[in-house]
Amino acid sequence: MDRQHPGRAALRAACRSPQQRGGRRSGKAGPKGLTRDQLYNEDRQRNIHGRSRISKSELAEALGKK
Repeated sequence: MDRQHPGRAALRAACRSPQQRGGRRSGKAGPKGLTRDQLYNEDRQRNIHGRSRISKSELAEALGKK
């Protein structure tokens, strides 16, 4: 932690994309798993139909990650 600027670490974490954070959200209590975009891309690679219309939880279920 930077003693001169205590908010600097939080700012660095907030500037990283969800992919760089591994699905973690800054300001929330712990990691929440993969982002919807990450799940969507994996579903696309596995050729799961209807993926553009389904929610994050449904994408995870289709991959068996729930």
